[in-house]
Amino acid sequence: MQPGIYTFINRQSGTAMALKKHDYTCVVGSPPCDDSIQKWEIAPSGAGYTIRNMQTGTHLSVKGLSRNTAVFAGHFPAAWQIIDVKVDDESSELVEIRWPHTEYMFDMADWGNSAPGTKVRYIVSTGVGIYFILLPCSRCSSWTLN
Repeated sequence: MQPGIYTFINRQSGTAMALKKHDYTCVVGSPPCDDSIQKWEIAPSGAGYTIRNMQTGTHLSVKGLSRNTAVFAGHFPAAWQIIDVKVDDESSELVEIRWPHTEYMFDMADWGNSAPGTKVRYIVSTGVGIYFILLPCSRCSSWTLN
């Protein structure tokens, strides 16, 4: 995993991981755009990575380790396991985002629902790949947070 600034696109729904407008703690899927609310900085943290939103400076986290727990953005960084995934006939860089040493991973609610505002949540891995496409943001590398 290369540290940098990325947009996460859910492979099944085609929506980008973003913070919900007017509630910057809620992590949802929304139609991809060039808004900083959909741009995330991946930075090393021990054996894992932190994921920080470029607009708010908040980090992805969860309030508990149980099935269907919503992912949220808060002020305490959490270290995530980001696994590179190779899929035949797929040229995009794919990743799974997991809580380290568990079967818990990110997915869109309702099994990849593409409706704007669908929450990003935790599920228990079923062996079926729930992947996010990682799109590098080349223009973002010089941004700073105020």
